[in-house]
Amino acid sequence: MTNVSFITSTAKPFTTTEVVYQRFAIEPMDQTAVIGSRVTLPCRVLDQKGPIQWTKDDFGLGAVRNLTGYERYAMIGSDEEGE
Repeated sequence: MTNVSFITSTAKPFTTTEVVYQRFAIEPMDQTAVIGSRVTLPCRVLDQKGPIQWTKDDFGLGAVRNLTGYERYAMIGSDEEGE
């Protein structure tokens, strides 16, 4: 995080503004599973700025939860919670 200070030419105290960046609250971890079993990869982003998406081997599933054409995948959770 970066703190930015603004100092005026008057005798007033300076103001500090904190810059907030998006970051992982819960970062997905590698998992091993039996073929055909269900796997959930939890992920939560704090202070989300713009769309996010899942990718694997440079292939992106897109930024919308409806994964038409990819019935094996589902994006569950809450956009409001950054999940």
